[in-house]
Amino acid sequence: MQRLKDITDKVYIVGRGESLQYLTRDYFGEGVVIDLNRAIIKVNELNLPNKIYLLQKDGNKGGSLP
Repeated sequence: MQRLKDITDKVYIVGRGESLQYLTRDYFGEGVVIDLNRAIIKVNELNLPNKIYLLQKDGNKGGSLP
């Protein structure tokens, strides 16, 4: 596992705010992309050459899963 202090690349973190609809390939340079939850859908559409990671939390609070 790579330690955070050892990362020397730029890191782009993409969330699910309203501005996600305006995101283009031009926003990204070299570096790692970390997508939060469903932001991966938009980022995948961009076909970026970057290394992409997804951070997602599944499940619901105290309820049963479908």
